[in-house]
Amino acid sequence: MKLNYFLSLLFGFSLLSSCNSEDLIESEISNNINSYEDVVIVDSLLSIDNEKFASWTPSPKIEDAIQTRSSVTTTTLTGCTSQTGGGNYKRLIGPIWASALGIPNQIYIVENVTCYQTLTIKGLEDRTCFYSSAASPNCGFDPNDLAKRGYSDSRHGDVVTMVTIIAHIKSDMSGRNYDRWYPCKPSDLKWNYDLINLQ
Repeated sequence: MKLNYFLSLLFGFSLLSSCNSEDLIESEISNNINSYEDVVIVDSLLSIDNEKFASWTPSPKIEDAIQTRSSVTTTTLTGCTSQTGGGNYKRLIGPIWASALGIPNQIYIVENVTCYQTLTIKGLEDRTCFYSSAASPNCGFDPNDLAKRGYSDSRHGDVVTMVTIIAHIKSDMSGRNYDRWYPCKPSDLKWNYDLINLQ
């Protein structure tokens, strides 16, 4: 009788301990998250104040960028002329994002970085040439549509300022440095624009 009781007790403990290790892991992650009140859990790695760039003109989508004029010159700029950090945030990077970025699924210190490219195009103000943003699939994310790669721009006289958003995954919560950029580093940004010169 004692042997049956001992075996059923042993079976019960082994069943409880192997019941569902995923539940235990989820519980552990949930407990860790609850200990960090300022952790942001989001579907997107990026988040910005949409009002800040509301008056800027978004770049066209790839399917909208088919050119029919032969006089249009498409130019690509690489890198950025300036960048500003948006502060550090704690973000839980879920399994889908973690797999895409090649990092573990956990909480990270992430900074949203706003990158600018400024250029002067002689003739814009007096309308001897025309500038138009072009589809830029190798840029960051358009601040007016974070689901789309590209940029928004603002024009004043002969000066065009373009803006895009990228994410810098700095470290995990233990301080381990990751230094990952999404979708690319500031130096690798590619900004496309079209120019029509009437002279």
